[in-house]
Amino acid sequence: MEDINQDIYTSFGSNRGLVLLDKLDELESIIFDFDGTIVDVINSYNQAILNTVKIIFGRATGKIPPDDIIKRAIFTLRSSGGFNNDWDASYTIIMGLFAGLPEDALKTIAGDMGAINRDIRSVAARTNMESCISSLTYILKYADERGVKSIDEGFESLYRKKDKLNYLNELKQKLGYPGGPDKSILSALFEEIFLGKELFLKVYNREPRLHLSRGLIDEEMVIPDKEAISYIKRKFNGKIGVASGRPRVAAERTSGDMMHQFINEKGAIFLDDIVAEYSRRLKESSTAKWPGKPEPFSLIRSMEKLGVTSSYYVGDSYEDLLMAQKARDNGYSVNFIAVYGSSLDPQRTMKLFTEKRANAIIPTVNELKYII
Repeated sequence: MEDINQDIYTSFGSNRGLVLLDKLDELESIIFDFDGTIVDVINSYNQAILNTVKIIFGRATGKIPPDDIIKRAIFTLRSSGGFNNDWDASYTIIMGLFAGLPEDALKTIAGDMGAINRDIRSVAARTNMESCISSLTYILKYADERGVKSIDEGFESLYRKKDKLNYLNELKQKLGYPGGPDKSILSALFEEIFLGKELFLKVYNREPRLHLSRGLIDEEMVIPDKEAISYIKRKFNGKIGVASGRPRVAAERTSGDMMHQFINEKGAIFLDDIVAEYSRRLKESSTAKWPGKPEPFSLIRSMEKLGVTSSYYVGDSYEDLLMAQKARDNGYSVNFIAVYGSSLDPQRTMKLFTEKRANAIIPTVNELKYII
């Protein structure tokens, strides 16, 4: 690595798609994001967003939005830094499409969810998909690292003092959003699609409505190969963690024994830990901030549990990069290594990470041996 010119953006190992933007430090540990980094989620989480959007919008209007439009919206939201939660991404896409309906059609849907079964042909006749797509495209311009708050402010700005805003807010309430599967139709549908009947019952302790025999989680594949796992274990001698927004049981379902053999359990921080921290904070203040990404709670907690103050953090999203930056702002030494091979648009993702100054960019975790 000594011959690499650090004064310019440098590509090396061109046949492997590696890019080094800054000289990497010698750090004590390595911590991984899970989704898109340890496991390929193209056919699970991303597909769950697609299915959730198409089911809710389709049943309400009789029209199905094209897959490429939804995928493009997912990429835009992931690039904003505020949509690590796929429920939020699903909500934004659905509401963005609904906002393109004429007010009378939106009123029909928002006023009585049961009415869409009786008046579906009438709503379908008033649904212009091009208008809905245009509306979605426009609302996505408001997306930033504040997540759903930025989108809701966008609706407020666009439709202030108009009946459409009232109908959108009413529809949001009917969907029960924001809220988990115990309160929200949207969240419950997403989780049933992703987890399937058995795992949904195990995670949420309630019967699913769809009764799907298999969830999309079963389509996931573990990314690290044996050579990469062996190298990382030798390199970091057990100081290997996870900072993820995925439920622990879902991570164990996909990764099986690999996670226990590879990751130090002390440094494995999942959604369960984030929820517990949020509950603790709420007891101290009713206005406590949610500690999920891009807030650095999970990354810092993983480092604390591993007993280190420096780490490489490997992730696939802009939220991951922001979290690494925020951890540095809190006094920790963190180099962010971006992976792009499992993204919806690898080339655009690589470009985004270059512009946002990730320390290094690689296709998958299997190429870590070439840079650290």
